[in-house]
Amino acid sequence: MQEASAEPDGAEGAAVQSLSTILRDFGHFAFDTDLDAAAVDSACDRWARHLLYGSECPRAAWTPEGGALQDRDWTGMRHAFLEQRQREYGYVMRSVGGMRSAIWSFVHELQQSLSDTRRDDEATSACLRRLDAASRGDSVDSIRREVAATSVALTRMIALRKKRESDQVEELRRQLDSLGSELEEAKQTSMLDPLTGLYNRKALDIQLQRAIDVHTVFGNPTCLLLVDADHFKQINDTHGHTSGDRVLLALADCLTHTFPRKSDVVARYGGEEFAVIVTDVSGSDGMKLAERLLAAVRRIRLDSGLGDIVVTVSIGVAVPRAGDTVETWIQRADRALYGAKAGGRDRSAFGS
Repeated sequence: MQEASAEPDGAEGAAVQSLSTILRDFGHFAFDTDLDAAAVDSACDRWARHLLYGSECPRAAWTPEGGALQDRDWTGMRHAFLEQRQREYGYVMRSVGGMRSAIWSFVHELQQSLSDTRRDDEATSACLRRLDAASRGDSVDSIRREVAATSVALTRMIALRKKRESDQVEELRRQLDSLGSELEEAKQTSMLDPLTGLYNRKALDIQLQRAIDVHTVFGNPTCLLLVDADHFKQINDTHGHTSGDRVLLALADCLTHTFPRKSDVVARYGGEEFAVIVTDVSGSDGMKLAERLLAAVRRIRLDSGLGDIVVTVSIGVAVPRAGDTVETWIQRADRALYGAKAGGRDRSAFGS
């Protein structure tokens, strides 16, 4: 079979011409990944010439098998293009994932710095108030003691602040050095609950800390909802553990439909308990969302073969307060959840 040597005519020729132009443009605007951009540009140009004129197939530049083909290798061209797009996708995902990590690290360090600064300011104000009180008295010894104590306290605070700043700079440097070092796909897989496909506890803890950081730095309102399936042990005992898993899957589906925003974080907290972080939502609006979820759960209908399964949940709602940690925020939501259960279940309560 003779190698094609002429450019195709008619509609086919116009299509091949357009495709060749696209290939050349793609190569011209390529960027470095694990393959040099110049190599991509050169390969695209060879593919364009191969399609236009039937010149030697450049497959060897892209895949291990190589070797020139006499006919136009449309399949090879498609695989070559797909392979390069996959390279670029992986590169971008790794880079974006690393950049996100660095940004969140910066926000977390800023939140800690603000909290430390507030504590230092309060301690400094207390020293100054004692010094002012001593200066109003008649005891020179008292004034001297307070001046000495204030000097020691301020010197210690300055030293601690310098160390914190040094530690924060070192942590940010470490984050920048590790940009792109972790595959985003692997990270996402390790963050998912295998049964429900929701975020797992590990991912939830990260998102809770980020929510606290953002709230502290920017003041954004945020709500945490802890959701617990009512009488879940009874469901397992009566209908079997397979039916219990079906209930958990139905609840997971109900949660994702009730909280569909990209910014909403829905996670399996553990066992039959779930958690939802809703950003830019006040406590009162969080309670309204909890009521909406209660109504949606009541509409769940499951037949185990041993009878209908009635599904309800209890919900605890809490918003972060000044000085909150992840632990204290969860504790308030947890107390509200147990309050809802003590109040009769199938209801929500706010953690004050």
